[in-house]
Amino acid sequence: MTHTLHKIIRYEEVIAPQSELNTLPILLRNPKILLIGGGKVALQKAEVLKDNNIDFKIITINILPQFKKLDIKPSLKPIEVEDIKRFNIVINATGNKDVESLIDKCKLTQSFLLNTVDVPEKCDFYFSALLNYGKLKVAISSDGASPTISKIVRNKIKEVIPSNIESLVDTEFEKRRSKIIDIKSVNRDAESLFGSVTFVGAGPGDPDLLTVKGLKEIKKADVILHDYLVSKEILSLVNRDTKIINCGKPHGSNNLTQEEINNKMDYYVREGKRVVRLKGGDPFVFGRLVEETEYLIANNIRFEIIPGITSSISGAGSAFIPVTARGTSNGFSVVSGCLKGNRFNDNWIELLKIPNHTTVVLMGLKKASIIVEKALRIGVKPNLPVAIISNATLPNQTEIFTTLENLASQSINVPTPAILVFGDVVNLRDKLKSNKNILEQNLKNTFEYYS
Repeated sequence: MTHTLHKIIRYEEVIAPQSELNTLPILLRNPKILLIGGGKVALQKAEVLKDNNIDFKIITINILPQFKKLDIKPSLKPIEVEDIKRFNIVINATGNKDVESLIDKCKLTQSFLLNTVDVPEKCDFYFSALLNYGKLKVAISSDGASPTISKIVRNKIKEVIPSNIESLVDTEFEKRRSKIIDIKSVNRDAESLFGSVTFVGAGPGDPDLLTVKGLKEIKKADVILHDYLVSKEILSLVNRDTKIINCGKPHGSNNLTQEEINNKMDYYVREGKRVVRLKGGDPFVFGRLVEETEYLIANNIRFEIIPGITSSISGAGSAFIPVTARGTSNGFSVVSGCLKGNRFNDNWIELLKIPNHTTVVLMGLKKASIIVEKALRIGVKPNLPVAIISNATLPNQTEIFTTLENLASQSINVPTPAILVFGDVVNLRDKLKSNKNILEQNLKNTFEYYS
């Protein structure tokens, strides 16, 4: 059976000074390896060899019990010159000067590659931090300078390598054995494995309300596909070399169809791009997330979902309106004022009759007159408090406080996006804001007094 092991081999001429030595990463087939030592350091090396399906022998005087799990039978004896003759790679993990001297003598008459652990000047090769995906292997080396850095870099690389790369390599291996080589096809299939879609909730608009994870993904994106509700303040955070595509504009004008959006995600993923599907608020709240993820699943495209702060709660909060409050509201509902095709959604109107309840309506501003008509018809009290909050959390946020019977007239010419908040909690706004102003004034007076 053929085995492979990544090694960094150091070729040196006897007269070459240490600073001029170079390294060359290569693959060795069927290496005959001797590991000397049975302590913690030797165990670490043995685990690396075992993880890579490499055959090796161990010679040691003493050995840790943890070696038993590796299913290797060691030779429990002192190392001798004759032991080394049968191997072309020797790993000295003893830290023993006598063993080191014996190996030095062997080097004068025998040809083998040596790695003396933690003694770089006595190494013909260095171990690499490895990533093993079957026939695909990735090795990272610092030429023995810092194994820790090598491991960190390895782990970062691991984050971007798709788990199913091994399957593609196996498939191409079989094709190559059958003399089927299609470089264009391999390029396409390999690139597509590295493509992905991340759905990011952009929050209500204020960039400070982005999640940390969401911002990280935005910064890493190759392509941003955003909805019109994503604020320009958030889009200004995108890297300059990132491609930005607007997937829609307000009120259905010049929108990309859902099919066109799906096709764009597919196209850029097949090119190996990191696509961020940037949606206002939280993508789980009326964000067509199910439609788009179903498409990705059907086409074997990997994706991740990063929730965002929904405007249904933060928008009300930015206007000092709590969606729940003891004695005023025991719960709240979030509904959409529109259905597919811009049709009015009226299956929530009954919620307005529930006592001690808050109803937040998204995408309902343009349907205000219909809401008033249907609500009054079923007996909702005309003086039910209502708040209209436009451009919530942004510098141009506006707020209108009214009642159900006056909602239609008050909503004329109000800028979008906007949310509607129905319920007695709206009346708590003045109290909360007044308390905040009093607190701020007290803090100001205290500061002025002590300064």
